[in-house]
Amino acid sequence: MGCAREELCRQLPPFSALSEKGWENCRKELRYEVYPPGSYIFRWGEPSRGFLFFVVTGLVELVVPTAEGKEQVVSLRSPAEFFGETVFFTDGTYPASSRAAEETTCCLLSRKLCERLMREEPAFALSLAALLADRIRQLWAEVIRERYASRVEERPLRRRLYEIMSTPVQTCTPECTLSTVADKLTRHGISSVVVVDPAGRPLGLVTEKELVKAMTTPGFSPDKVTVREVMRQDPLVLSPGTLTREALVGMVQRQAKHVVVAEKERVCGIVTLSDLLRSQNLDAVSAVAQVERASTPKALREVMPQIERVLVGLVNGRATAAEIGPLVAELYDRLTARLLSFAEAELQREGWGKPPAGYCWLTLGSGGRKEQLYPTDQDNALIYADPPSGEEERFQSYFLALGRKVTEYLAELGFSFCPGEVMASNPLWCRSLKEWRENLWDWLRHPTGDWVRKMTIFFDFRPVYGRFELAAALREAVFKGLEAQPGVLVLLAQDALSKRLPLGPFRQVVTEKVGPHKHELDLKRGVLVHFVDCVRLFALREKIEETSTFARLEALAERGVFSAEDTEEFQRAYDAVLTLRLKLYLERRVQGKAFSNYVNPRHLSSRDQSALRQALISAARLHFLTGKAFRVG
Repeated sequence: MGCAREELCRQLPPFSALSEKGWENCRKELRYEVYPPGSYIFRWGEPSRGFLFFVVTGLVELVVPTAEGKEQVVSLRSPAEFFGETVFFTDGTYPASSRAAEETTCCLLSRKLCERLMREEPAFALSLAALLADRIRQLWAEVIRERYASRVEERPLRRRLYEIMSTPVQTCTPECTLSTVADKLTRHGISSVVVVDPAGRPLGLVTEKELVKAMTTPGFSPDKVTVREVMRQDPLVLSPGTLTREALVGMVQRQAKHVVVAEKERVCGIVTLSDLLRSQNLDAVSAVAQVERASTPKALREVMPQIERVLVGLVNGRATAAEIGPLVAELYDRLTARLLSFAEAELQREGWGKPPAGYCWLTLGSGGRKEQLYPTDQDNALIYADPPSGEEERFQSYFLALGRKVTEYLAELGFSFCPGEVMASNPLWCRSLKEWRENLWDWLRHPTGDWVRKMTIFFDFRPVYGRFELAAALREAVFKGLEAQPGVLVLLAQDALSKRLPLGPFRQVVTEKVGPHKHELDLKRGVLVHFVDCVRLFALREKIEETSTFARLEALAERGVFSAEDTEEFQRAYDAVLTLRLKLYLERRVQGKAFSNYVNPRHLSSRDQSALRQALISAARLHFLTGKAFRVG
């Protein structure tokens, strides 16, 4: 054990900068202490012990007392990190306590030994100075981040409708005249009146827009026209406890400017678009309006910066990826649907005519999972109704032309072409329902290395535009095919578990050792993909139609596949890294740098470093459960 921890300590900076002679002279004077879980290494207010503590294994919490007499964790120290530096060179008292969160081994460097090494080993001195400077930089970065964040409302998408709705609500019956409604709007200074039945259940809405439209009708008489004739039926009705993020997605989907809030079917409040935007500091609904108003694909380019502003507002408001994903997916879906309508019209002008059959556009990969939080490579496909005999070539030619136009439009908006050509412009990904079924069966009977990778992209497909029943039929074919070929899931499990987790034997984050990404970690391939691949496997086995990783985890928990504790931990871990990736993307956009999935963990805040490490520990737990369930060692 002694040799093992010495070897680990030798690899830690600043000891890694020592010469062999320096290390030999130093290692005999280093102390090692093992702290049981919950034990204190030092306490707040105690005088300096004259040691710098390096975590070899385990995890250390830095805690401070609160006004209520409790303790609050303010930072964490993982393997290869140090603590106790604030009073190391002084005789001051510790400003915080340090506590072992789990069994922890620390290497203790005394002040006397450190000063001698700094004199005799210049490389050691420079390495230690770099570590201390980096710690100061991290502290300042966190101070700046916290000060900025404190100016923004925390967790804006977690507010409930009852917090922002207006009451009491002005209502009327369908038999009321428009003159009565106009009087209510004017007297109360409101923009809408809710139409209700005798039991108070919402039936529709009358807004200023309906009134203006009615007034332009020849022979209009406000005392004769009733609300029933002009009201907007089927309003968006939600409960008071609905999260504002869910309301926002609903308004985007329905292009609604009002939400009727009802408790047990009785109207109790109303939320306008202005209320929602004020509470969120967002402009998502206006982005949709701009999409719908666009008359050319080129005009849609102006929407992309607006969507990015929505993202910035959400991230600054401390929304998480789980909260942001559904909203961004809806915005990107709207863009795609609009592009398809443009492409159809352009093909018609070019002499192709209208679509020869019903079809459905599919988004795959992260887009299919509603986790494409910013423009990345395209992954899409197209499925069309089976052509009559002799019409196969004509049908395929049309839909390939449609696929080419839309993928080109998407590329112009910033969604780059897929390097592997997983796009609807490729005949392999643009097929009739019959061809898709046959091709799927061929994949499942003869899975190869290349198709295993493509299947993982394909299995996350989600319909975006067109005849959704075609996608439902394809989904049914997937479940039946996997049921007939259960060995495919085992093969996919082997592939998922063959991807090594960047987690060391002492649960420390492992980074690249050489190359252009030395000291860095790939957040996508090193962390996120482990959650995506394993959760997908269980979802396919259970025939769960949801494609979002978060929704799949919920469904799996409901079926008892995962415990409530595991589900919560997997969701929290995946969400934390996905959110971190989005923050890094936006930061690099501001800096004018190209985005990369690689990050140096030491350049992250201590909170993000801890979240990253915990995510990898959670992924290891998910790996274990996957191997056990699919009997893959």
